[in-house]
Amino acid sequence: GTIVEIAIFSSKDELLFLSNLATQVFSRIREIQQKMSYFDNCSDICRLNSALPNIEISVDNETIEVLKLASQIYHDSNGAFDIMFRSRKNFPNAKIIFHETGYVSKTADVEIDLGGIAKGYAVDECVRIFEKHSHLSGLINAGGDIRFFGAKSFPLSIRSPSFDGHYIDGGSLSNCAIATSVFDNEGKPQSISIITDSCMVADSLTKAVFRLDDIKRAKLLSVYGARCLVVDSSNSSTFYELGT
Repeated sequence: GTIVEIAIFSSKDELLFLSNLATQVFSRIREIQQKMSYFDNCSDICRLNSALPNIEISVDNETIEVLKLASQIYHDSNGAFDIMFRSRKNFPNAKIIFHETGYVSKTADVEIDLGGIAKGYAVDECVRIFEKHSHLSGLINAGGDIRFFGAKSFPLSIRSPSFDGHYIDGGSLSNCAIATSVFDNEGKPQSISIITDSCMVADSLTKAVFRLDDIKRAKLLSVYGARCLVVDSSNSSTFYELGT
């Protein structure tokens, strides 16, 4: 259900070339979807969810890469980001075990959901296709997970978490990623936007940062070289630089 938007800017008249690149990018997104979707019965994640505990399952190396980062962020965020959130209450000590290349297992009968990180990974992978052509600039926007690439800078506006038609000026960005999520903060909406180099990291940190106090939030942002923009229900914004 996520809409993916691609905008490409070139100094040359090469519409067919750009169109072919966009086709490659959408094909790449489908590949990642087929490997990491929680809803696709044939995906690596669905097969891992269906497996019994301690049974080694063969999965794609890309899926392992995302699972490893997700496990690391779970550790670094003291559990604030958790791809096993559906099952954590019943299995508080559950872990993913990484075996020889291409095999993983789980220590309990848990369900894994990469919905909070795989979309960002897909965006990062698609940007790699464009970065092979240094004269291009542009952005990929996958449902609010955005990655800017190339020399061009882009203005950024953050929609009010109250969806009241207001937008907050986010400045001008280039060669970076930003992800935004909206949460219920004691009955009032609040948005968290993370700005960093990787869309995969930004995607996952939005969920973690919301659940952390200021000290733990600052530490986590520092670990991943990220900045954070928080917008509350009154459209008041707070910007967290590194170390603050």
